[in-house]
Formats: sequence, structure tokens, C-alpha cells
Amino acid sequence: MKQKLLIILFALPLFVLNPAHSQSKEIVKTVMTNQWITKYKKLKTDLENKAAFIKNMENISEKDLVLIKNSYSETSFLLDTWVNHLVQSLEENKSGNLEQLANGDIAPNLKAELQELFTFYANDFSTKYEDITGQKSNFIVGAPTDQTVTEATSSTENSPSTTIDKDVLMARIKQPLTPSDWNSIY
Repeated sequence: MKQKLLIILFALPLFVLNPAHSQSKEIVKTVMTNQWITKYKKLKTDLENKAAFIKNMENISEKDLVLIKNSYSETSFLLDTWVNHLVQSLEENKSGNLEQLANGDIAPNLKAELQELFTFYANDFSTKYEDITGQKSNFIVGAPTDQTVTEATSSTENSPSTTIDKDVLMARIKQPLTPSDWNSIY
């Protein structure tokens, strides 16, 4: 029995300090600090904050509440779809998606889809928010400039070249980036 405990005691640091685990942490950190992912997170936060504001408004008509709820649902569906595409591209790591993210850029198909999402958000949800609340939406959605991407590229020392574990992808990237359900917003 003592032997088994000693084996476990000495083997535990090997599992905890596993380099693959720390490499996954670095990859997650790289992905979550990417310029494009940061813009996405700002959009998601703005969407949820505005939805919470409207849900807590007094004297809002049922018609307006249903209108904004439907717009929120459409926008969150698009956000969730984009996150699924991001996770899938990271999982497959085709065309060096991890390297692109490490260098401050993103795959062209994800970039185009995200820009369409920004446009949809501005034209649909933000417009309805302004109509219902009477407040001007201060959120300006824009893609990172080429200068920002160049600065991020020059400051990156080494880019990840391996794939990332699916469980880590789902827990550390998909879950935080997935928009909240309408009923969980308060």
C-alpha cells in the first residue's frame, strides 16, 4: 500500500507539469488575445449588455420585447455559428490557423464571416435597440487595422505549431465565447 502511495505521490507532478498541458494553455492564451477574437468578445459583451438593459426596462411593450428577443436570438445564433467554425478550424488546423491567430490575423473565411456578423449586428440588433430605447448605440464595430495586425505579428516570438486538445478547445475557447441564452440574461 505504501508503495502505491509513493508511486502516486512521485507521479503526480509529472501529470500536473505535463508540457502538453502548458502548451495548450499557451495556445488558448494566444487565441483569446488575438485582435479578431477581442473584437468578437466586445461585440458579444455589447449584445448581452444591451439585451439586459432592455429586459430590465420599465414600461416596455410586449411587442418591443419580442422584437428585441428575436433579434437577440438571431444574432446569438450567428455568433455561436462563428465560434463553432473557429473551433472547427482550430481543431483541424488547416492552412496554419493557429499560426495566423498567433500572428494577430485570422483565416480569410473566418474573417469574412465575422465582418458579415459585425454588419448584421449593426444593421439589425443595434438599430432595434436604438428604436426601442431611444439611445444612440455607441458601439462601433470594426476590424483591426493592418497596422495593428503588423504590430501583433512583430511582437510574437513563437507561434504554436501543434493542434490543441478538443476538451481544452471546448472548455477554454468555445464556452467563454458562446453567447448567453436570452433567459439567462438579467
